[in-house]
Formats: sequence, C-alpha cells, structure tokens
Amino acid sequence: MIRPFEVQGKSIGEIADFLDVPIADREIQITGMTHVSGDVLPGDLFFGFPGANFHGASFVDEARTRGAGRVSDGYRWREKFAKNFPALVVTDPRRTAGNA
Repeated sequence: MIRPFEVQGKSIGEIADFLDVPIADREIQITGMTHVSGDVLPGDLFFGFPGANFHGASFVDEARTRGAGRVSDGYRWREKFAKNFPALVVTDPRRTAGNA
C-alpha cells in the first residue's frame, strides 16, 4: 500500500457533511482510507464492503483495534457495530468510498 509521508486529515464530521449522513462524534480526525482491515493505520476510515464470502463489516473489530473509523453498508450492521464505535452508515459503501 502506498501512503504519503505527510497527511492533513479531515474530521469525520466534515466527511459526514460531504456525504450527507449523520455522525455522533464529529471531531475524530481521518487521515486515510482502506477496505482491508489488516492495512488500517490509526486515523483511517475503514470501508466494510460486502463480498462473495464475507461482509467487510465483520472485520471491524480488527480495524477498530488498529485505530480506524469506519463505513458500513446498511442498517443491519449499525446495531451490531455503531453503538460504541464512530460509524458512517451508508447504503452503498463502494460508491461512498469513491466519493470520499
């Protein structure tokens, strides 16, 4: 994975406003994005994409321990993960990743 040496982050609140989705803790700084939980660095926004065998949101615990914020697709994941973890819940995480 290629990463820049210096990053100027954005708050998760700024990203939520851009995507027009609600978020509770708006001050968390986001400095990168990935959909691979093992590649998460502190400050990354983790995208939980649905896959052929697993849903990416099922890897949120690993992403969380590595310091991520995350995006999930749909409300069935919100109840499981978003209660105690800053989350942007969107209906189409792939499109959202492209727009973010």
